[in-house]
Amino acid sequence: MSKTYAEALADELSEKEVEIYCGDLGETHIFSETQKTQKHIIRGVIKSANGDLLLVRVSKPSNMWCDVYLNGWNIKTVVKISDPLFIMDIYEDERFGKKK
Repeated sequence: MSKTYAEALADELSEKEVEIYCGDLGETHIFSETQKTQKHIIRGVIKSANGDLLLVRVSKPSNMWCDVYLNGWNIKTVVKISDPLFIMDIYEDERFGKKK
């Protein structure tokens, strides 16, 4: 039986601290004609997976934490925190193309 994306992530990155990009949040102000896009990023430790469900433990400096249950279909990209680049580093600003 093949693994789901969430199960493969848990096998590969169990107990590792990661950043998970789950898509963009868009905000539009109709009257001022402004548009702002912000990436949805969750930082935490991958605990386990069951089917499409990925369990991530998120903690804050104030010693507070919670378990976050993510739908594997919502996960776009995962980067280990120990890697030299962060999620925001690997995505280029789409307004500026690479020079030809």
